Amino acid sequence: MAIGALKKKFSSHWLDCECRFRMLLNKSLYQSSAGGYACIVRLLLDKSADPDAQIGRFGTALQAASLYGRERVVQLLLERNASVNLHDGRFAAAIQLASANGHEKITQLLADRDADVDAQGGGFATALQSSAANGHGKIVQLLLHKGANINARGRGYGTALQAAAAQGHENIVRILLDRHPDLDAQDEKFATALQLASTKGHDRIVALLLHHGANVNAQNRRFPTALQLASLHGHGGIITLLINKKADINANGGGYATALQLASLHGHESIVNYLINKGADLNARGGGHPTSLQAASANGHEKIVQLLVEGGADINAHCVWYTTALHVASTKGYKTIVQCLLDNNADVNAQSEWFATALQAASANGHEEIAQLLISKGADVNAQGGGIPTALQIASLHGHDKVVELLLKNDANVDAQDKRFAAALILASSGGHGSIVELLLDYGANIDAQGQGHATALHLASSKGHEKVVRTLLRRNADVLLRDTGCETALQRASLYGHKKIVQRLLHKSADGNAQGGVRSKASQLA
Repeated sequence: MAIGALKKKFSSHWLDCECRFRMLLNKSLYQSSAGGYACIVRLLLDKSADPDAQIGRFGTALQAASLYGRERVVQLLLERNASVNLHDGRFAAAIQLASANGHEKITQLLADRDADVDAQGGGFATALQSSAANGHGKIVQLLLHKGANINARGRGYGTALQAAAAQGHENIVRILLDRHPDLDAQDEKFATALQLASTKGHDRIVALLLHHGANVNAQNRRFPTALQLASLHGHGGIITLLINKKADINANGGGYATALQLASLHGHESIVNYLINKGADLNARGGGHPTSLQAASANGHEKIVQLLVEGGADINAHCVWYTTALHVASTKGYKTIVQCLLDNNADVNAQSEWFATALQAASANGHEEIAQLLISKGADVNAQGGGIPTALQIASLHGHDKVVELLLKNDANVDAQDKRFAAALILASSGGHGSIVELLLDYGANIDAQGQGHATALHLASSKGHEKVVRTLLRRNADVLLRDTGCETALQRASLYGHKKIVQRLLHKSADGNAQGGVRSKASQLA
């Protein structure tokens, strides 16, 4: 019984050793094949290494040798009947790897052994798609001769024609066109060959595709037309080719703007001029986007703005994103464009449900010269709209002292406020803008005006710790005993937030140190 157990243990140990030896042998074969060591590969095969064992990141020894272009090793493995079509969800077939990397002779060897030329292992494209994408013309011809599906679609490329067109491989496009592929193949991931070539600026390929009858106006939910794409990327020569083939100049496919809108947005002046001369709709609002004039104005393209205005663009057009061209130019600070628009009768006080006037926009962003231009053209300095405070309030909030001074000199209402926005003095005090506080007071601002929650300028400056502003307000006789809706004085607020110097100043100004209100304890305790 002891002898039987010993034999069983010995047999198990022997099998384990043999298994490990086989694994080592096969791993060595894989590594030697990848490295191109033909003599070692032959020796390992003579020792019964398995050429179909899946070992490394590329699968079998044949797949590794095909990837790295080890022609002699591939020949050896094929002579020993290595499987040419092994592939799965992880590994591409040997012919895919060889073709993608331009190994023509290996591709020929594999194809002659009846490799599946349309294999799509490892989630990769077919051999034809990848060789077309990578510019391997001779391999493309070889695969087509072997019956590869010219319209096969795989991961990463679309069809072979789409891949070649996108990468600019004119010779391969010619080879494929001679085999009558689907010129307009597309899906949710890939545009047509014409759209791809137009995007990348491959004008000779565009001309070829058009000559063979590609649909010049092809589009889908995701991709706009070739003309839109060429305009977006500034390919003027391609635009001429497409227009000459009756491309729809006002198409707005794929949720994009029209060709003119896109060219205007990106500053392609010569294209804008060409499209205008060809009759493009200057006021189109494709895809819910701004008009061409608004797009050019928003991005500072002065010459394009001039072209569009001279061409008759609606200077006061509104859209979902913006109010008018004047509004966006004023927001961005493009003085020359603002001047051009005003000289051509732009509505200086235009506003919409969502946006303020151009003056409010310029004031919010501190553009003093533009604000001056707008005022000189009759802008309403006290306009309110779109849930935005007056120009004076918003300039005070953001600390634009020169704009504030300009507005005050032009009769802005110094105490304007509403349910949503406090008076300019309160906003400036909250932001700690001391020079603006002085300006507003010099122009008669109500120093004790109460905004939201009945807070005064002194309340907010005290809360925020703006000592200089507090000093100014006290010097101008702000009422230190006023309470907000929480029944708190400025002293209590300063005490709560630990602003000791402000507390001292308020106490020195005879504030009631024992005042109590709301849920707060008396100020002296807080301090």
